[in-house]
Amino acid sequence: MRLLLIPMAIGLWFLFGDPGKSAANVIYGDDAAPWERVDAYYYPDPATLNRPQQVLGLVSVDDCRRAAEGMASRYNDRDLRLGSYECKIGGDRRPGSSTIYRR
Repeated sequence: MRLLLIPMAIGLWFLFGDPGKSAANVIYGDDAAPWERVDAYYYPDPATLNRPQQVLGLVSVDDCRRAAEGMASRYNDRDLRLGSYECKIGGDRRPGSSTIYRR
């Protein structure tokens, strides 16, 4: 009976959980897993967070930082003192819905 509990728990995890995100959280932490993408968002006015500039589908957090610096330089904010940016990892895009990120 106890031997059946482990496969049942794993089955429920696959059915109701998200094993890909769980594995990415444990193994990769704050960087993107090979199957994930990173989206860069630069906010020229961080007080309002209106109209972010964005670059979607980057491979790593380092690529995201470089993209944010590039977007910031277009606003004469090369050292990111005026604006703010976010690197969002593992976006799950579903049509007609919000994007849900791992980090």
